Amino acid sequence: MLTYTENEIKATPFSKLSVFSYTNIVHKHTFYELTIILRGNANSSINAGPVRRLQEGDMIIVCPDDFHSIQPKTKDYRHRDFFISKSKMKKLNDLFGDNFLINFLKSGRENYFRLDIEETNLIEKRASAFELQSDPSPDMRSYLDKVHTAILAEIFGSLFTKVLPAAHTIPQWLNDLYLHLTSFHYVSFSIDEIIRRTGYSHSYVCQIFKKTYNMTMRECLARSKIILSANLLGEEKIIDIATSFGWENPKNYSIAFKKVFGVTPQQYKKHRVKKISSIYPDPPKMEKLNDFEKIIEP
Repeated sequence: MLTYTENEIKATPFSKLSVFSYTNIVHKHTFYELTIILRGNANSSINAGPVRRLQEGDMIIVCPDDFHSIQPKTKDYRHRDFFISKSKMKKLNDLFGDNFLINFLKSGRENYFRLDIEETNLIEKRASAFELQSDPSPDMRSYLDKVHTAILAEIFGSLFTKVLPAAHTIPQWLNDLYLHLTSFHYVSFSIDEIIRRTGYSHSYVCQIFKKTYNMTMRECLARSKIILSANLLGEEKIIDIATSFGWENPKNYSIAFKKVFGVTPQQYKKHRVKKISSIYPDPPKMEKLNDFEKIIEP
């Protein structure tokens, strides 16, 4: 079996951006590898376990001597790899204490996790520093190492505060509901339709969701719609986009849009390439409003 050592990643020791490739060989590493799906879909298997379908925001962590493969399934596919040496993982483990990482990330298990939209965008924005370097100087390499450590600490901190508590205190159905609302799964459904799928009463779901995530389901769903609708700006009239996504009054759509992006739809459309696209990757691609009905259902 193909084995990657730290010598194979010497040119890019911290991170690598990977795009669609038909060929993917089952392989293993002598170091840790953390992969975040940025766009598109892929099939993944770890240690000959079941094949899992991955999409934007999904994350896998492969431990030393584990073997895995990722097979892209869409042309727009790309993912970000973070490479972590055993020595750095030990430092990160010491940072969190109580052997948190060593116990949480064990060889021989399937380590699948999920990041929300904001986390994925922010991490990729910070990781862009690695794309600008070619044969960095010792001083720059030292700087990149610090950036690398900071990003990893942020990712694992998210797991510490979100994934572990969710496993013990948040019901699985509620955790899945939140992930779907922040991943465009339910963007074409009404709140009533979404709640009916849970099997619980309307008042109970709304109450426990607000208490757990400090936002209403309506606010969470609206945010996902806004991010998705941004892809159509410039292709369709703003009034048509607003209506398609459930805003009868374009002014209310503009207000909601500004809460998410910090600018109005008109400003976003004008400065999108220069300023905003570097912060927010393009939402799922839609060529016209009719494609709104083709969004993948859960």
